[in-house]
Amino acid sequence: RIFISRVASQPWMKHYLSVIGNFGRLSRWRLALDTFHRAGRSSGVLRGALLGALSRGEQWQRALQFLKETRQQRIPVDVISCNGVLTALGRGTAWQRATELLTEMRLEGAM
Repeated sequence: RIFISRVASQPWMKHYLSVIGNFGRLSRWRLALDTFHRAGRSSGVLRGALLGALSRGEQWQRALQFLKETRQQRIPVDVISCNGVLTALGRGTAWQRATELLTEMRLEGAM
């Protein structure tokens, strides 16, 4: 409920979330990434949608890079974002990297 009220109270977010989600469902990850950057603002909701699009496009390397950039910007990494990256890793059959990420998440207290 909190998620829905946050998105509903910010029309710009609802728009970008919808567009990024649709591009993700169409496996158009490049357009989803471009739309994320055009939003000009970052939120956990939009990051999660972008990671979902990258996952559907089997872009696990880009998902890992995005996670790295998020951490470098000192943006808190939440479970939703990590789950998106783990899903991308699983679809990309990079299970060894997925286990490393799980360990990192535990050490950082993200889980």
